[in-house]
Amino acid sequence: MRRGREWMKEPQCSDRVIRARVRHGIAAWVRRIARSASLAVVTFVLACVWFVGLPFTSRARHSRRKWRRFIFQAWSRSVLRLCGVRLAVVGAPMPGPCFLVANHLGYMDIMVIASCVDATFVSMQEIVRWPFFGLMARQFDTVFIEREKKRDIPAVNTELESALARCEAVVIFAEGRHTRGANVLPFRPSLLEPAARGGHAVSWAVLHYATLESDPPASQAIPWVDEPLWRQVLVMLALERIDARLEFGQEHLTGDDRKVLARELHERVSRHFKPLK
Repeated sequence: MRRGREWMKEPQCSDRVIRARVRHGIAAWVRRIARSASLAVVTFVLACVWFVGLPFTSRARHSRRKWRRFIFQAWSRSVLRLCGVRLAVVGAPMPGPCFLVANHLGYMDIMVIASCVDATFVSMQEIVRWPFFGLMARQFDTVFIEREKKRDIPAVNTELESALARCEAVVIFAEGRHTRGANVLPFRPSLLEPAARGGHAVSWAVLHYATLESDPPASQAIPWVDEPLWRQVLVMLALERIDARLEFGQEHLTGDDRKVLARELHERVSRHFKPLK
């Protein structure tokens, strides 16, 4: 069976093929509806649990950190499970506080990494204005940045240094944007300035996704590039299964030159990266 939309272009189809396609379309919408409802319930319940427990953790940073990690990981793992994501983890995250640099394909990357690591993420400023999710992103200490405003970089770097004291890893998607997964774009060195200046350890990870033959290819279904978010969500929710792979690098880097760090990290991620099909 051809993948994605190609099978829709065949000029002539037998009744059997037409019935199979109808069943496929109905099954996709059933998955969308069932998963959307389940995700809404789980997200609402965990958000309520978060705010109920928050006052009991306000006096101790360690307690707040443990509560944040518990809720964030519970939500991330629930999202992956409900969306039919099977995650394979290769290696292990580096123990102790570090900067973690990874390639970036879409919003699924956040749940994959957060399911394994006590992480703070650097994200685009636009998320602040998203209903509900902007609020929760702030609750989970996300560091926001407008990447085109270079004058904001020093303030963001200060936030990153503070974030490093509150969690195990500060996650930086150093490509600066989502990609279709054909290759790894050059890493932008500006956000590595705190690591270089403070001599902090920098680890790396590689993300990869695959879909079943009956589903659209991962290169079309997973990355969020040049289309509305709602459309990308509909595509992802209809997939029968997603095979996700998160590989952690087994060595970390240090250095006082952010540009050198960016090149070395890019070389390692690129070496282990597999293009999406």
